[in-house]
Amino acid sequence: MSEKRQQQGMRGKAVRGAGGLMLAAALAKAGNLLSMLVLARVLLKEEIGGFAMALALVVILAKSANFESRRDIIRDPGNAASKAKAYLLIQGGMALVLSLLIYFASAALVQLWAGITLWDAASTAVVAELLAAMALIPLLEALTLPAIGLVESRMLFRSAAILEITAVFLQAGLAIWLALRGLGVWALVIGVYAGMVLRWVVSWGLTARALLAASISRESLRSVFGFGTTMLLSMLIGTAAMNAPEIFVGAGVSLAAAGVYKYAYMLPHAAEQVIEHLTRVSLAMLGKHPDPKQQARVFSTATRFSLAVLMPGIILGLPHAEFLVTVILGPGWLRAADPLRVLIVLVVLRAGLVHWRDVATMHGRSDFFLKTCLVTFLCMLVISVPLMRLWGVVGMAWASLISWSLPLPFLLFWVRRVLGISFGPIFGPSLIAGSLSLSLGLLVPYVFPELSRSGLLALMAGQITVYTLCLLKFDAELWELLRAEILRRNKDPVPAK
Repeated sequence: MSEKRQQQGMRGKAVRGAGGLMLAAALAKAGNLLSMLVLARVLLKEEIGGFAMALALVVILAKSANFESRRDIIRDPGNAASKAKAYLLIQGGMALVLSLLIYFASAALVQLWAGITLWDAASTAVVAELLAAMALIPLLEALTLPAIGLVESRMLFRSAAILEITAVFLQAGLAIWLALRGLGVWALVIGVYAGMVLRWVVSWGLTARALLAASISRESLRSVFGFGTTMLLSMLIGTAAMNAPEIFVGAGVSLAAAGVYKYAYMLPHAAEQVIEHLTRVSLAMLGKHPDPKQQARVFSTATRFSLAVLMPGIILGLPHAEFLVTVILGPGWLRAADPLRVLIVLVVLRAGLVHWRDVATMHGRSDFFLKTCLVTFLCMLVISVPLMRLWGVVGMAWASLISWSLPLPFLLFWVRRVLGISFGPIFGPSLIAGSLSLSLGLLVPYVFPELSRSGLLALMAGQITVYTLCLLKFDAELWELLRAEILRRNKDPVPAK
């Protein structure tokens, strides 16, 4: 079999895998949005805010036992099973200790944080109770992620996609069903556990034989305590930076304000999680293609596609935030509109340019993750409280945007130097198409300020049409690649005997 045919087969498998994962993610996020729509009308803002703070705390703590094993497993397909088993045993043991600590010391942990942030003591008991209830989350995550990394290292994206969509719909559906029956915030806790248990059981069913048969090599252990330890520190700090805003808002303003911030962030973050599924495919493809030219093509295609998918958030969210919040969450959540605008820009920048991580992973630059997360977190600690005192929830959103954007120019400069690429053809099509469509969305309401709901819907449809036509014009190569690979009757190449 020729090298060209191998590359075509691999590219077709990657495109189909990316399409399957992103379709699954899109459907899963649709399920999440539906659950948000129902739960926002059933639960109180204080209940959602208390859950958001407890979940943020447990997610941050969970990262102290998470080596980000998936990246290390995928970047080395030949040693994937050995690494997966090593990560499973080491981070599984650490997570067990952590889960026990959270369960028995939840009140002390919450009181410690309350003392640091001058948190209103009246709400600490509620958050402590929820934190203890979610103590098993670190253990379930530690037992699941190595198995999922092994599944993706084999490019079994269809299985991963089916698992993801089933787990999310189970979580959302169960939470809605229980909330409607009066379980309140506990419906959210039970829903989270249901989704995580399903991921754990199915991922182990797909990989148990390989994990049991694998032996742990010295190389795998060196990778865990080298690459993995750096990633653990990076993810711990990065997760703290990502979840700290909800804690700061809840402690500095109110639990209701934390609920507003959580929902304002969840809307654009749903799109970011869809793009995260694309990074799983692009990382696997970079692992199969060590040549810099091929890596440059993978990075360019993935980044252009990510920006193309995310840009509609800006062109629709900036001019129509109030309308979108009212339709999705209800009129009682209009306070989320202003932070939503800022957080949409944050997500487009962070998720649209996220593929620098894949390049850094393949070049062994795990230190970039640590440095980036450290700069982001320190910046957030410095500016979040002053901005939040000035503008409340909106100030916290601006602090997040500034903090996460600060390292991006340096990272992109490194990617350009390593891969020898130009960013004009990568960023240009989405920026031009997005600017034209955004101008339409801003101009029409200015000229016709009394647009009805149907008029706004027609305007948004027109914006998407303009955006799509402009992308077809300015990035025909991307659309042609997608069309060719989706319509092609790909057959997996059969190795020559």
